[in-house]
Amino acid sequence: MTITGLTETGLSFTNLTIPDKLEETPVTAIGENAFQNNTTIESITMPNTITSFEYRAFFGCSSLTEMTIPSNLKSIGMQVFWNVKITDITLPASVETIATFAFAYSSIESITFEGTNCTFNESALAGIPNLTNVVLPSQLTSITPALFNNNTNLTTVIIPDTVTSIGAHAFRECTNLTGLTIPSKVTSIDFAAFYGCSNLDLTIPSTITSIDFGCNALKNEPTFQNVKSLKIPSKWKTQINTLLTSFQISNAGAQKITYL
Repeated sequence: MTITGLTETGLSFTNLTIPDKLEETPVTAIGENAFQNNTTIESITMPNTITSFEYRAFFGCSSLTEMTIPSNLKSIGMQVFWNVKITDITLPASVETIATFAFAYSSIESITFEGTNCTFNESALAGIPNLTNVVLPSQLTSITPALFNNNTNLTTVIIPDTVTSIGAHAFRECTNLTGLTIPSKVTSIDFAAFYGCSNLDLTIPSTITSIDFGCNALKNEPTFQNVKSLKIPSKWKTQINTLLTSFQISNAGAQKITYL
């Protein structure tokens, strides 16, 4: 069974309890747009039979401050938590996929993943204005494109040691990010990954073998544009000097650069 909405009576409830069965059939999903723009709901209690929150399931629930997350939840669809007022969320180990803008424009300040891995779609954790802290899955293998794009209050992200790549725009405009350790297994950084991180002190490890500096005939989005401090192995010096010659970009776009 999939929950698709509320009865006329249910529309007046501030506290909802979702049943684990309807007509003796397990309830396994909150369907598309099920509670969209319901400004009355303040809390939702859900059974552990639910495995998916589908597209915009709680979109615009601007009074929703409390929710029990099912322990068997597997997928969170696009824009599910858009503009909800929940501030902290812990996602169980069962969560496998997070869709684009799943938490965008919500009030969430902290997200913790209890599982070891998860598939993040592009911009899955982007556009969350109050987000300050994220605990990522411990066996994550890549920071997908635009994953944290425009999270202007983000201050803390610990990248797991298992990560091997950082995608385009991954931390773009994370203007309050002050420190970030890039693990030694990371081998590639895509364009504009740290664009606009104006308070970030960043050190590039020697293990990096591929950096797209974000400047060519098709795009001009310097990967390290306005980064506060960039420490980078000297093997990249010739390529960075070429940026100045070709695109009038010094220091790879960073405020300060130091060669290691």
